This record gives sequence, C-alpha cells and structure tokens, in this order.
Amino acid sequence: MALAWEIESALPGASWPAVPLPGAATLLALQYQLEQSQWLSAAALAQLQLTQLASVVAHAQETVPHYRERWAGKYDPSIALTWEAFTRLPLLKRTDLQTRFDKMKSARIPAQHGAIAEARTSGSTGTPVCVLKTELCGLFWKAFALREHAWHNRDLQGKLAAIRQGVKREEGVGWGAATQGVVRTGRAATLPVGTVVSEQLQWLQQQDPDYLLSQPTNLGALAQLSIKRGIRLPRLREARASGEVLSREVRELCREAWGVTVVDMYSTNEMGYIALQCPETGGYHVMAEGVVVEVLDEAGVPCRAGEVGRIVITALHNFATPLIRYDIGDYAEVGAPCPCGRGLPVLSRIIGRAR
Repeated sequence: MALAWEIESALPGASWPAVPLPGAATLLALQYQLEQSQWLSAAALAQLQLTQLASVVAHAQETVPHYRERWAGKYDPSIALTWEAFTRLPLLKRTDLQTRFDKMKSARIPAQHGAIAEARTSGSTGTPVCVLKTELCGLFWKAFALREHAWHNRDLQGKLAAIRQGVKREEGVGWGAATQGVVRTGRAATLPVGTVVSEQLQWLQQQDPDYLLSQPTNLGALAQLSIKRGIRLPRLREARASGEVLSREVRELCREAWGVTVVDMYSTNEMGYIALQCPETGGYHVMAEGVVVEVLDEAGVPCRAGEVGRIVITALHNFATPLIRYDIGDYAEVGAPCPCGRGLPVLSRIIGRAR
C-alpha cells in the first residue's frame, strides 16, 4: 500500500504494527492484491476476468431461471467459456430487472458470500430496479473505495463534508463504511442534498472541510454561489463527485470558486463502482477486478478508442442477482491505453444516459 495510513488495531497495546480485526485484515489483503493487479497487462487482466466469468456464468445458468430460459441453445456449460462465447450471450435489459425480479434471483446463493441485502435505484430517471447483493459485493465496494483514496493520496486524517441523498445533518468521527474499523480517519459531517444551496454554503463555511463530496449539479450550484458572494473555503483540498455525469463546466467552476480539482467516480446502485478517475491523466479506469465493461455501437460491435457507445456491464462477484451483459443505459467514449502504465481498461468520458 503506497500510503502511510494508520491502520486500526484490534488489540489493546499493539498499536504498531497494528493487528486488525479479521474483516479489516481481509479487506487490507484484498487491497494489497488490487495494488498488484492494476499494473498487469490488459491481456493478463482479461484472462483473469475470463476465469472469474466462467464461475459466475455457470452459476447463473444453473440457478437463475431468467438465464436458463434466455440462454437455451446459446450457452453450453460443458464447454470452457471463451470471450467469443461470452459476447454471444443475449443482453440483459433494464426492463428484465424491473419486470422479472423473481426470475433474476439465484435459487442457490453461496452461503459463504455472506448476508443478503436489497439494492434499489432511486427511480429518478425511470422505474426503479432492485437487485440482491451479498456481503462479498460489499467487500469489493469497500476495496475499490480504499483504492480510490489511495490513488488520490488523500489525507484520511482530514475532515470530510458530504452533501448527498440518504443522510441526516450530523457530524462525527469516520469517513464511512469503507474505512470504518480499518483505517483511522478524521471527522466527517453530512448534510441532505435537498437543503437550500445558500444554507449548504453557510454550513460548509462552518465545517471548513478538507474534502467535499456531492453530486456534480450540486457542486456546480455551490461553486456558482461561492463565486457570486466571494466566499472561499480556505482548507478545501479537493471536491469529489458521484451520482451524475460530471461536466467540464462544473470542474471549471470548482477551480474558479475554491482553487481545487474535482475527482469523479462512476458507479451505480445495482453495480457499485464501475470506473474511477485516473490520478495521473483524468481518464476513467474500469475496475476490472470487479466488473467487465463492454462499450458497444448500435450494431453491437465493440467500440474502438475515440468512439462512443452504450455501456454493457457484467458483475464478477454478484451470485445473488447475477448481472451478466447488463445494458445499463449509459454511454461512454472508449479511451486508449493509459500512459500511467495501469493495464485497467480506459473510458475517456462518461457521456450520459439514454433514459
């Protein structure tokens, strides 16, 4: 791990080297593997993905009614899975998740994958969808969240202010589930994103955070009001965006208002993290250890670098509601291999959503 994070120790008196709780130790071990795998070649990553794909595809065909019906004559589990065979599988549509939820659930979820919970989309862009997730899915979500902190070299002892959906107005210690019990962090304060923007800005002045997390449109509104009123946030080091497409205009507004860059994350409720912004180039690296991303043109042909197409994603570790070749309704531009040296696939831009 590149950062000198202060790991939480589970044993009194053994503060260094820290002895973490078993769950934290598992997460840190996974983080160590991610630190290695990001530097693998694209070909090596693809081969490892295919190995994991074989497991989740076979499980889906055997235990999920939807796939048994739709894949009849198109998938033979007795033959080793190839990329060619995988890309012949029918796309999973959003309407399938909306109308066939019971047939999308696995009849035999591995008990070792942990407790099961529902994940629902907000429905702000159409009818909501619901999927089941296991603790294993949550483990990878936490691992990618820690990777994102590490990539951008954040001082986790700093103060985080988060203005987002599903939170109350409160303040305490800890940056959230990904760091809780794993890494010591500074204080964090949360505020509902529905709060009037002028009140948000006043709250931010009072909090005086090192890091600010919110939706892009909300960041833009805050930055505009800050410029209008001549208000600076003197300690702010970075703004973080999630939940919507981040525009160049919002990036420029945040730079003008507070003198900071905006770091973006591409994720969805049903999938978790899909791609994270490269710390060197600003492109988006696909989290290849957890998801397969295809970018397809209107004919279903994979797009090349510089071309825009619709995003089709496959979750590599959801054995509760397997999402295989899921046409999520988003569009992106394919990027060339990143000069940072990471073999993780690249999306140059997240364009937006069709719905």
